[in-house]
Amino acid sequence: IHTGIDAALTLRDELGPGVADISAIKAGISKYAANRASEQYPTNTEAAKFNLQYVVAYAIANGPPGLSAFGEDAIKDARVKALARMVSVAIDPDFADAHEDYPTRLTVTLRDGRTLEQLRVYASGTRQYPMSPAQMEDKFLDCAAQALAPGAAKQILATLRTLGEQASFAEFWPLLRRA
Repeated sequence: IHTGIDAALTLRDELGPGVADISAIKAGISKYAANRASEQYPTNTEAAKFNLQYVVAYAIANGPPGLSAFGEDAIKDARVKALARMVSVAIDPDFADAHEDYPTRLTVTLRDGRTLEQLRVYASGTRQYPMSPAQMEDKFLDCAAQALAPGAAKQILATLRTLGEQASFAEFWPLLRRA
């Protein structure tokens, strides 16, 4: 799923406003990944988290999927549903038997017949493809927003960035207790 999201995000950046011209999306994956993929459009949060067609469509339509991407409103979004219907999944012969890495090759076909392709072997956040500091901050703040006020989340993040330099954690512990 994650390599599909990364490939979709790169294609989204390449396409810009051309996202509206997509007519088909092919996702090439391994046999192992295909055994866990569902062809049915998700109807709930848990199903959405593990549905390649949904996450690819969401990423192309909206950008990086944060926690809100798996909420009821996002799942019901007509634009995401339309893009998800365009995603076909097939075994990619170049990495059909992959078991440890989960590559995804996305091929987007546009209405004028042009195609764009993006292959991701490693997901962002892995040792081979680490997240940038900005991506880590965005992810932390997105997750923390479920339990903390934005100001408290930013204070926690600032403290974590300087861990080891703190003379005292007296101001830090109360922030965590409120969560």
